[in-house]
Amino acid sequence: MKTRIIHELQQKFEASSFEIIKLPLAKPMDKLSIYLDYSAKESMTVDGKQLGISWLPHIEDMPESYYGLIFERIEEAVTDLMGE
Repeated sequence: MKTRIIHELQQKFEASSFEIIKLPLAKPMDKLSIYLDYSAKESMTVDGKQLGISWLPHIEDMPESYYGLIFERIEEAVTDLMGE
């Protein structure tokens, strides 16, 4: 699903790079991170600039039914970032 999101963003936006990154959790011992064994949340950079959103679970762990929701959030964040 990661490559699918990046591919669709590349088709829609004129940016040279999209990269999914890991960010440390503010509270690494919260219930979600323990339950799912996460020590980091995901975000994305666009041409080296970090998006203003992050998410859990990681994209590769999301059910297919979440794809439209996360893509919509990422697309909006990319639009905001590129409009700066």
